[in-house]
Amino acid sequence: MTERIAHLIITSRHYLLGCVVVLTMFFGYHASKLSVKTIYTDLLPQGHPYITVHNEIRNIFGGSNQVLIMVQVKDPEKGGAYKDVFNPDTLSKVKFINDELRKIHAVDRYKILSIAENKIRNMQLTSRGYVSEPVMWPSVPQTEEQLHKLRLNVYGNPACYPSLISLDSKSALIMVDFFEEQIDYATCFRELQALRKKTEDKNHIIAIAGEPMHLGYIDSYVGDVVKILVYTVLAMMAVFFLYFRSKRGMLLPIMAAGISAIWGLGFLSLLKFNLDPLVLVFPFLIAAMAASHSTQVLKRYP
Repeated sequence: MTERIAHLIITSRHYLLGCVVVLTMFFGYHASKLSVKTIYTDLLPQGHPYITVHNEIRNIFGGSNQVLIMVQVKDPEKGGAYKDVFNPDTLSKVKFINDELRKIHAVDRYKILSIAENKIRNMQLTSRGYVSEPVMWPSVPQTEEQLHKLRLNVYGNPACYPSLISLDSKSALIMVDFFEEQIDYATCFRELQALRKKTEDKNHIIAIAGEPMHLGYIDSYVGDVVKILVYTVLAMMAVFFLYFRSKRGMLLPIMAAGISAIWGLGFLSLLKFNLDPLVLVFPFLIAAMAASHSTQVLKRYP
């Protein structure tokens, strides 16, 4: 039986080669349409009851893509110019970041939270009733009197201190959320990084944390991973050539690996899946196994 199959393959090799070429072109076309991105919900076990509750809460309140931005003054002992955030320069940065966040891709403008937002207000009880005033809106305090009033308003407001201003008054927090259906983590990451570079200076540290930043960092290294894979393929070709001392021995294992990778990625695209950057290396590991098997076949049947 094995001999008959081998004989059929040898006698029909041209037809089989044509079929392989056509299938490779077909899967290669669909592989070119494969989306390489992270979808946060794909990382979670959707059938788990905790995730079911999480999805219900997320649909109502959001919070899955929250980003925290910290504006911190550098310690004067380390070259900083300010002892706390209550100065026009630092407060202007807080307001600038707060306003610039509205322009970022997929941001939920109603969930931007900082002392520069109109919704953060100072409530006072007077003889005429409650008085509600914004803590720091629409402008930044400039005079010592205005800054002193801001300190009193912040320290006396539990919505600001210590949730939006740190206990040592050296850091201010800005919170923002993004629409999960619209967010592109790579775009969001680039825009937040650009905002950080624009506002960070010798007197201030801008730190950004959150799931979009985490996934954005992963996505930013896709190019480096591809470069490493290209160098790896070149190194494998060199090793194969040194071992077999022929172009045939160098190219056939690489071709087998490449075809298996193209078929796998094309089939993945046909099934409407996306390729997560976290598992980008897996298709190439499978291709490396195909190259290993091809090497064994070439060694057995030179």
